[in-house]
Amino acid sequence: QNHVHEVLNESDSVHAVSVHAYYPPLPRIRRFSRTGAVLRLEQTERPEDWQ
Repeated sequence: QNHVHEVLNESDSVHAVSVHAYYPPLPRIRRFSRTGAVLRLEQTERPEDWQ
C-alpha cells in the first residue's frame, strides 16, 4: 500500500534511466528527502503536472 524506494545514480559520467509503470495509475507521486531514518515530504505531483 505505501512504499518508499530510493532511486539513485552515483555516476558522474553515465546517465541512468528509471521507468516505473503502475496499474491502476497512481493518483499522485510524493517526493521525499531523507536524513538518516527520517523522511521529509518535499513535493507532491498529480498526473496533470506531468503533461
